[in-house]
Amino acid sequence: MEQFEIAGTRAVVTGAAGDIGRCLVAGLMDGGARVLAVDHNPEALKAAFDGWDRDRVATAECDITDEAAVGRLMAERVPSVLGGIDLLVNNAGIMVRGTPEETEFAQWRRLMGVNVDAAFLCAQAAGRLMKDQGSGAIVNIASIASVKALDGRVAYCTSKAAIAHMTRSLAFEWGPHGIRTNAIAPGFIRSRMNADLRAIPGREAEMAEQVPLKRFAEPEELVGPLLFLASPAARYVNGHILFVDGGLQVT
Repeated sequence: MEQFEIAGTRAVVTGAAGDIGRCLVAGLMDGGARVLAVDHNPEALKAAFDGWDRDRVATAECDITDEAAVGRLMAERVPSVLGGIDLLVNNAGIMVRGTPEETEFAQWRRLMGVNVDAAFLCAQAAGRLMKDQGSGAIVNIASIASVKALDGRVAYCTSKAAIAHMTRSLAFEWGPHGIRTNAIAPGFIRSRMNADLRAIPGREAEMAEQVPLKRFAEPEELVGPLLFLASPAARYVNGHILFVDGGLQVT
């Protein structure tokens, strides 16, 4: 089981204060990694991680849509807290719902800024550090929406398709430098992001019925796939989109 060992891994997780982010941080910490949990909301960071083991988890407030802020995060905060970086988890993301004709361009731009631009900025800055050391792993959080159109979510679906292909492109570019880039593509995950949909009478059951496993996943069910992709067990896995969707993409 040594090939699944991640103890000592120095990890950065963005969007860490959200439902999924918090679970990913906890999973990495439990596996023995040292984690810098990053979010733009200081109050949410405090609420999510107050009382956690500071030897394992530190927090950093950062607007990751700001190139200069990301640069400072990777050049100053990461070395001072972690001493370097072995793993970047690009988890931050937002949702915009609406038909194509209803979606305002400002909403589109904001979503692309968080879901795509920020993921690239973080990968770019982390990749520079990893390239210098000749090793590293990046795990992007894509979505079933990267390959499957979902009603009323044209901006979100487009952004996740971009994340999936960015994953493949970075794997191609940085593989020769010892950097593996993969993505996890969740299906229907029970989280605050889709709480509005699940609140509509009958909608949750309708969505779950589309899934061969006939249920939503819990955020904790993404931890195992992340630990695999972060571990030496996945040392020859590069450019892969790992669907964690209960089989939704085959329906």
